[in-house]
Amino acid sequence: MKKYIISILTLFLVLGVIGCMKQPAKQDSKENEIAMLTYLNEKYEAEFTTVEYIPAKRGFNDSMNQNILVAESVDGLRVEVRETVRNPGEYTDTYMNAYAAMLISNEFNYNSISNLQFAKTYINLRSREVSLEDLRMEKFSITNDMVINFSSIISISGNVSEEALVELYDVYTEQVALGYKRNVFVASFGGDLVKSEKYVNSYTIYGIRNWEVYDESVKAVIVVTDNDLSYEEFRHRVIYR
Repeated sequence: MKKYIISILTLFLVLGVIGCMKQPAKQDSKENEIAMLTYLNEKYEAEFTTVEYIPAKRGFNDSMNQNILVAESVDGLRVEVRETVRNPGEYTDTYMNAYAAMLISNEFNYNSISNLQFAKTYINLRSREVSLEDLRMEKFSITNDMVINFSSIISISGNVSEEALVELYDVYTEQVALGYKRNVFVASFGGDLVKSEKYVNSYTIYGIRNWEVYDESVKAVIVVTDNDLSYEEFRHRVIYR
């Protein structure tokens, strides 16, 4: 009897937790999305539209959970805005990082990769070392002391091949040649098209999970954080599922 009562109490506790771990009402989410979008439009005097809005899950100890807006400007600049549940109305955004990545993409691209699905450059700046006004200066150079890390995220269709690995290695060496000390190079083969687009274009959101965990259809992944790999060392970093 005692075990039965404990089981019933446990069940109610679990159901109570599940009941609390829920999304806010759709109306609240929409209002918050509009507020975050308005903040972005007004702060940068640009027109952004929503790509995705991810409301924070509400539950116990949720004060650090975040509402996240992914928005894109008319010229293709994709920016994230975040708001913690603890501090409603206080926003942080990735505009500077996105702007810097756009500048870098002018001298570094992925056009040489065959069977390319998606690719994107990310750069995480030291805000004390560089300002948006600096970035907007003509011929401004982003130096290593301004950069926390630099990342390339790439999705390729099909299976791993020698040709694809050679092409990826060429891009990897181009990235290293930019001179930033902390580099991240991630590429997947054969993933789902929709999931790959989300993973690549919103890596700071979905990249908290390994690619092959986020998308079980991925056939292989290569992850490199070293700056001086030979081609043989590079190709042996491929992890097959």
